[in-house]
Amino acid sequence: MELLGGHYRTVRRQMSKADMNAETAKLLSEMIDASVAAKAHMPATATTGDLKNSYRVIMNKLIVALANAENAALEGDNAKLKDFVLEANQVKGEGHELFIPEEE
Repeated sequence: MELLGGHYRTVRRQMSKADMNAETAKLLSEMIDASVAAKAHMPATATTGDLKNSYRVIMNKLIVALANAENAALEGDNAKLKDFVLEANQVKGEGHELFIPEEE
């Protein structure tokens, strides 16, 4: 998951730069691979069937948003790229809210 955070920051910096779309698409592809791998590792906080299903749904939403972002980068559509990157960030936030316990 560390790869996702590091790549996400780079993608955010590059998403408005059309000349960086090939590099951005490569990073997004790596993020998709990492997300698919992470989907197989259920968090300890997913203790019930409903939470396990929610985790899978959130990971699927993340993978789809990242794939759409990669497609937008490959197609040179930076407006859509930005939308899909922001969508991926929103999905990530939903997942963190459900599965990462708050520190007291």
